[in-house]
Amino acid sequence: AALIYGFVMKSDVEDTVENYITDAFDTVKNATSANATVDQFVAVNTIQVAVKCCGITGPDYWDWDGQVPSSCCANFTTTDATALCDSADAYTTACMSETEDLIQNALLAVVVLLVVIIIFLVACMIFACCSKKGK
Repeated sequence: AALIYGFVMKSDVEDTVENYITDAFDTVKNATSANATVDQFVAVNTIQVAVKCCGITGPDYWDWDGQVPSSCCANFTTTDATALCDSADAYTTACMSETEDLIQNALLAVVVLLVVIIIFLVACMIFACCSKKGK
């Protein structure tokens, strides 16, 4: 049911994901140790490492005097999630567009999988009915 809702209300799902990502990135960007939660740091670092991107709009998003979070760079280590690296070494891809593409591809894959399962179940029911008539 949640998947059908997600497919039908695709724009609402995209808006919700976009708002969450924007909120997490903005909080980390403007972070002092008091106002950003560990979950937000983890979410930002996870997105940037998994998608190989940097910032919502690219490395310039961070605007930290030529520095970006180390998760923007290929040599990211998980031992210090708050470490910085030089923006020249950062991924150039924007995270928002890459994450939206990733979510759309995942939704499409799940929908295709569900259609295949439904076709398989219908075929099984047809074969079961046909085998019952033969007896």
